[in-house]
Amino acid sequence: MRGFTLSVPTYGQRLLWLALLMGAIIAFDAHVEYGELPKANTVSVLGLLLPLEWADSRLVFWSRAIFLLSGTLWGLRIGVPWSSWGATFSYTLLISVYWENLPWFRHKFVLPNLIFFVLAFWYQFYRSEIRAARDWKDFFRTPLEPSWVSSLSSWSLVMFYGLSGVSKVIGGWTLLDGTSLQLWFHLMVEPGHPLREAVIHSQGLAAFLQTGAWLVELSSFLVLFWGWYRLPLAVLLSCFHLTVQWTFGIPFLTNIPLIWAILDPRRKEDRN
Repeated sequence: MRGFTLSVPTYGQRLLWLALLMGAIIAFDAHVEYGELPKANTVSVLGLLLPLEWADSRLVFWSRAIFLLSGTLWGLRIGVPWSSWGATFSYTLLISVYWENLPWFRHKFVLPNLIFFVLAFWYQFYRSEIRAARDWKDFFRTPLEPSWVSSLSSWSLVMFYGLSGVSKVIGGWTLLDGTSLQLWFHLMVEPGHPLREAVIHSQGLAAFLQTGAWLVELSSFLVLFWGWYRLPLAVLLSCFHLTVQWTFGIPFLTNIPLIWAILDPRRKEDRN
């Protein structure tokens, strides 16, 4: 079966190291500083299973500590697959605590979480083969990475961005008329920014920028059909995140290395 064709684990292991690094960086952004504000909608599994009063700074500390420890062990192939699942579930718990105490939704935590689950299943199903590769030289020369690792990683990215695009218009097309972007610029962009006044005073420009960003997200689905689109998509998504950082200061920069590692335009397979 094509999805179970084995190759040397260069792609998967490098993606793992990068995801762990990005996860460690953004894990320190999780906190409960907004816990005093009224509770809004439940947005995570934690909110469904545990009392909200459990989601305090102690749980943030311990879930972060367990993630950093188990993630380090996972990256070194020590104690797998237990370290794999320890890192995956502690990271999930950490971001759940953060989200349940946050008055908005911080999306940058999502992509590493999806990748952790894909790679944890790889380490689970191929644990014997991975353990048998005793040193790194043997590990990187042994075909033990199924092709579904790269396929599911790409699929996770496509669903994350593509469904984000779908959700913006699922209740109607008014989100693309530029009004909401004008409000964002008015409230969040500092005076003196090169685009602030132009966007605030031109609904047409705002609609153009908003529709362009929406099309970039929606175009992620094209990767499922045309492998050649990986490079253009990586460029477009990177520009999108850099622009968001430049205008609103919303930190999505940790997604950019993951986008390039997941899509990996150098890969020749799946190029249609």
